[in-house]
Amino acid sequence: MEKVDRKTENNFFEQKEILDNLKNKITIVKNRLKEESYQKSTFTGLIAKMQSDILITKKQINVHSKGNYKSAKELEIQKFSQNGIKEKVNSMHSGMLKTISHNFINHREHEYTSAYYSTVIDQKAAFHSLM
Repeated sequence: MEKVDRKTENNFFEQKEILDNLKNKITIVKNRLKEESYQKSTFTGLIAKMQSDILITKKQINVHSKGNYKSAKELEIQKFSQNGIKEKVNSMHSGMLKTISHNFINHREHEYTSAYYSTVIDQKAAFHSLM
């Protein structure tokens, strides 16, 4: 009987040891699951935050793109008006150069005419003084 008691006792301790091992494994698995759940919720929160940051960035890019488009249109309009002004200035400058050239030619003509009449008068005076 003692043998049976020892066997039963040994069997009981073995079963208790197996039960303790299983309890430890269950605790380990539960802890791992809790950790995974925490990591999952943390990652989910990070993903949600990143998604909201991406949406905000997209909105900012949209706003800046529209601003750049408007600025490009305004620049194009300004360049167009600037080209018109340049054309007017060039035409005025061309007209001014024509006027200066014309005045210079007229001035030279006047000088030649004055010199001619001066010579004629001097010759006439010299001719009269000889007589």
